[in-house]
Amino acid sequence: MAKFCNDEHSCDKDGFTKVVKDGVIAKLFLNDFRRNPDLMPQAMQQTLEDRYDLVVTHNQCRKAKGKALKMIQDEDDEQFARFRDYETELLRQKGLLIVVDQELPKIEHRMCARHIYGNLTRVHPGRAIMKKIFWKIAKAYTVAEYDEGIEEMRQSVLGVYETLMEKNPQTCSRAYFTGTACYEVVHNNFSETYNNTINTAREMPLVEMLETIRRLAMVRTDLRKEKMKKHKGKYSKKVAKTIEEESKHKNNCRAVARANGQFDVRENNLGHSGHMTRRTCTCRKWDMTGIPCRHALRVIMLHAYEVEI
Repeated sequence: MAKFCNDEHSCDKDGFTKVVKDGVIAKLFLNDFRRNPDLMPQAMQQTLEDRYDLVVTHNQCRKAKGKALKMIQDEDDEQFARFRDYETELLRQKGLLIVVDQELPKIEHRMCARHIYGNLTRVHPGRAIMKKIFWKIAKAYTVAEYDEGIEEMRQSVLGVYETLMEKNPQTCSRAYFTGTACYEVVHNNFSETYNNTINTAREMPLVEMLETIRRLAMVRTDLRKEKMKKHKGKYSKKVAKTIEEESKHKNNCRAVARANGQFDVRENNLGHSGHMTRRTCTCRKWDMTGIPCRHALRVIMLHAYEVEI
C-alpha cells in the first residue's frame, strides 16, 4: 500500500523498466501479429523505442512474440472448435443439388456458364470453334436458338457434344431461364468479383473474418450509394445502354397491334408476338430483363407510348 507519492522526479529517462515484461509486450503487439505473424523481434524493439521510449532486449521480444502467437492460436482454436459440430452435421447431408431438388422442387437452379466452359476446355483443350458455339448456346434466348446451337456443336466439334450434354447445358442457357428474376446473366462473375475482395479476410480467424467482411460490405455499399447519388440519368446506365442498342434495330421491325394490348412484329422474316400489359415477347428478352426489346420498342414508337410503361 503506497502512503507517499512524490510527483517531482530528478532522474533522467533511460527507457529501462522492470514493469514491461514479455507478457506485457505480447499484449501490446497482439493486433500487429494478427496482421503480420512474421513480425521480427528487431522490429518490435524499434517500435517500442519509437512509440513508448522503452528499451527492451532482443530476448524479451522473442519471448513476447511466442506468447502473442500462442494467444492468437488459442483464440483460433476456441473459435474453430465449433466446426467439429458443423462437420458432423455436414457429413450427414446429401449434397446441395440433391437437397434443393428434394426440398425445393419448383425452384430455379442455375449453373455458371463460365465454370462449365472451363471444364470443357480442360477435357478438350485448343478448340477455338467450341468457344464460339458454347457461348451461342449459353446466350440463346429461345429454345429454337438453343437447339440450333446444340446441333451445331454436335456436328462441328467431335467429342465435345457428349461432354457438354453430361453437364446439362440447359442449366446455364437463357433459353431455359424463367423470367421471374429478371436476370439474364449466365455466369457468376458478380459473386466471383466479390469473393476476390474478401480473400484477405478469409485467411483470418472466424470472428475477425466476419467482422472484416461486414466492414468491407459497408464500404462497398456506401461507395455505390454515392455513385448512385451522382447519377443524373432517368434510368440506370445498363437500362439506358440496352434501350439504345435495341433502338438501333427497331426500324427493321414491322409491327401490327392487336386488341387488349397484344402485338405481332416481323423482323427479318421472323415473327414475334407479345403483350404490352404483361410486358412479354416471344423473343424473351423483355421477359428476361424487364427492359423493352426492339419489338416492344417498335410498338411503343408506333403508338407514341412512353418507354416507362
